[in-house]
Amino acid sequence: MRIGLSLSLSLVACAGGQGSRADDTEDTESSVGDSSSTAVTDPTAPSTTLSDAETQGTVSSLTNADDGEGGGPVECGNGTLEFGEECDDGNVEDADGCNADCTPSGSVLWEQTVGSGLGAVDDGFDVAADDEGNFTVVGYAAVAGGTVDGWIRRYSPMGGAYWTLAHAGAGAGDDTLWGVEIADDDSVYVAGRESAADMTNNGLLRKVDTFGADLWVSSFDAPSSNGDTVVQALALDGEGAVIVAGYYGTDAAGSELMLRKYMPDGTAVWTRSYGGAAGGNDAAYGVAATTGGDLYVVGYESVVAEGTNMWLGKYDTDGNLLWSRGANGTASLDDYFIGVVVDGDDNAYVCGYAGDVNFPWQIVLRRYDADGNIDWTEHYLGETMEGAHCSGLARAPSGDLVLAGGEIQATVRAALVRRYSAEGALRWSRTYPGGAAGPDYGRGVHVGDDETIYVAGSLDVGADLRDLWVARLSP
Repeated sequence: MRIGLSLSLSLVACAGGQGSRADDTEDTESSVGDSSSTAVTDPTAPSTTLSDAETQGTVSSLTNADDGEGGGPVECGNGTLEFGEECDDGNVEDADGCNADCTPSGSVLWEQTVGSGLGAVDDGFDVAADDEGNFTVVGYAAVAGGTVDGWIRRYSPMGGAYWTLAHAGAGAGDDTLWGVEIADDDSVYVAGRESAADMTNNGLLRKVDTFGADLWVSSFDAPSSNGDTVVQALALDGEGAVIVAGYYGTDAAGSELMLRKYMPDGTAVWTRSYGGAAGGNDAAYGVAATTGGDLYVVGYESVVAEGTNMWLGKYDTDGNLLWSRGANGTASLDDYFIGVVVDGDDNAYVCGYAGDVNFPWQIVLRRYDADGNIDWTEHYLGETMEGAHCSGLARAPSGDLVLAGGEIQATVRAALVRRYSAEGALRWSRTYPGGAAGPDYGRGVHVGDDETIYVAGSLDVGADLRDLWVARLSP
């Protein structure tokens, strides 16, 4: 049950911003607002899916007063579902579907929805946390006039808001923030696109301190760009440099994938592009840095007679392409890699989705080794096989993978979070429906040092078309 609490919130306007993402799972409706609502949720409300090895025990008879109900002593981890337990899988391990306290993995510890109150869409796209558990969420909020402004909020570990910023570009159009990263000094980098005065989109990278004050802002068109320049992801390398990835328009061949490197002071070091042989649209959605400074970039590449193919490229620290891999889905429809993370052995874990004629899309989760060889691939169509997609991927300190996305159940899309081992074995899967007609989206995901999961996206809770959603989940 979600209980809406009305809060008034003032968005602090700052220079910059614009947005909207090239993602065929995204709705196109958007609008306006400056008020906010929070929601407090019953942690047991979302549905849970457990693998066979994680099946919950059967209810036992209660005959002893020790459990408060006239039954025997309650013992979490004995494989028997007793009074006060939500699950019991016979062990006291976390993150395997049933946690050590006999609550389901992925339970909501805290959540909030933020809505403009204008009957429009407000959406969250990424989240990152620092070592103290403070976390920052980015996305967009609807504003008066039918457009959206970039949205940034920094939260305390308990979910209190420190500050909220808006980002509005000079062109007074749509402004969106797609990515966020936190530096070692706890300053925050946010990236996206902003509406420029010439009515096109500029790529955007903005750095703020822990109080929300601007340190610097870079709004740019890529070299030889014709039309839009959009940043859709960012990453920090081991030297503190910032890498942004996205796309920009060209005169001759649609859009090209774009990669750009900045120093911590905002100085641009280099810009690289990639265009496929088909001369169509190519774009990057995700980027990750290895410990040695190499870069993995994911997105899509247009291929003749195959729509868009999933694409992974590996670059060196100077932006030189070392190798690339394309992947076509079985139906030769539009296929995308959206998220990428790396481990200490330079393996790249990627997630995205592939189109099909029998369902909208299926999740693709894959590991490549440092030379671009495929180690394993997992697919997921959804529990009812109506379709599922991945929009974000994170790696836990334990080495597990956590993806966020959406899953269709009874024709309605619910926000989805799934956890896998580093070898691709499913640990648990859980959906988070907004409660109204939907659709609902999981977008960005981050795993903290304590294995707590942070997720950003949007839910239809019956107030606006969708409200921005941010939650902290158990491992």
